[in-house]
Amino acid sequence: MPFGTFSLAASQFNHDIALTFDSTPILLFFGVPIPGITVQPQSYDTTMVELRFASAFEGPVNFVSGLYYQKDENDFDVHVSTTDGFGNAVPWDPLNANDALVSTGTAFFGRFRKDEIEQGALFGEVTWDFMERWQLLAGFRWFGSSLESRQATTHAFAPSGPSPAAGVVVGTTVNGNAIGLLEQSDDTIRPKASLSFQWTEEVLFYALYSEGFRTGGVNNGNQPFAPGIPATYASDELQNVEFGIKSRWLERRLQANATVFFIDWDNIQVEPRDPAGNIPFTTNGGAAEVNGLEWSIEALLTDELTLSFGGTHFFDHELTETQPVLPGASPFVIVGREGDEIPNTPDTQLYASLRWDTLVWTRAASFLVDLNYRGKTNTEFVPTSPFNIELDSYTVVNLFANVQIDQHFSVGLYAKNVTDELAVYDGIGTFQDPQAIVANRPRTLGFNVRWQY
Repeated sequence: MPFGTFSLAASQFNHDIALTFDSTPILLFFGVPIPGITVQPQSYDTTMVELRFASAFEGPVNFVSGLYYQKDENDFDVHVSTTDGFGNAVPWDPLNANDALVSTGTAFFGRFRKDEIEQGALFGEVTWDFMERWQLLAGFRWFGSSLESRQATTHAFAPSGPSPAAGVVVGTTVNGNAIGLLEQSDDTIRPKASLSFQWTEEVLFYALYSEGFRTGGVNNGNQPFAPGIPATYASDELQNVEFGIKSRWLERRLQANATVFFIDWDNIQVEPRDPAGNIPFTTNGGAAEVNGLEWSIEALLTDELTLSFGGTHFFDHELTETQPVLPGASPFVIVGREGDEIPNTPDTQLYASLRWDTLVWTRAASFLVDLNYRGKTNTEFVPTSPFNIELDSYTVVNLFANVQIDQHFSVGLYAKNVTDELAVYDGIGTFQDPQAIVANRPRTLGFNVRWQY
């Protein structure tokens, strides 16, 4: 269309998970000397549709507007049972008469949760080119969401009577346990504004103000091992201010971009732990500020050599108020204090690479070395927490080589983690497993063969 473009995007996502893990450590933690296994079938289905229009007027004013809709349907089940002679879970039977503790049955604990979440948004942005080199942008996003969650304990731990449920009771299970319905809705309008100045054809300065919003949700309430878990948690929000530059120099052989940002984050959604770390839950935990600098540089050193260097450095990333104590929660639910740093957020992260594009026996070839650095950080707000795992800084170096044999066929070699560095990305500290970590692979050498048509 001469005056603009309509676009429609739609997607469907379906993800099924069959998770099984050994529950013997958690049972031993609570004094149950019987081997157990947990089976957690899960399914996640998401439908998304977005319609937008972008104008293409000849004048100084243009706009983008659109509608967005998303529906999520999530099912989550937990079956904790004894094992057969080969360490496998026995068939699930939730009846109280089949309890493994008060009788000679096979069931320890069972639970289900079914969530339906609908989200909608209306958004728009208007740009105005004025005074030849200046552009003003103003926009908004209206966002609304609704959530329904049905959940219940299908088999209570050492059942002694019907189990209650969070929310409004809408039914019962075969054991007489209540099925609870939790409902939550939210809506908000978030503005956005920016001012940019095209200093030259190759250098742009800009300032941006924007606000972010994340919906609330529900927890798995009334767990037998974790008192005081709140049934729901609220939305969190942030205000962001940025000042930046986008530029190209030396006849476009050097590109340099940088942004300094200042973020105020309120009502943060955080994930404390129950006494054994077996049941994660979410709650709202105070406010924080995140201030820093990010940059990216790409330089064409020669016609064949390209250098890239980028990173992020935080001047501040800490709580600005102490998190509230949850009423009735376990004393092991440790809250962050004013001044505590946000976990899993190192002061500095860097990336650098050098790429050489050349010919090998008249065939196009490329050779690449890249480096990733992350500074030290912690997994919890409170470094002295028994659940905290200190994550050391690391530097990982990789090498890649590729030769294009013809338009379809290519071969390559690689050496990942050349120095065999142990890079611990994250950790999950619990009493039953105090040093569970997520780490990189050791030094890995390999080759690949590709065919494209």
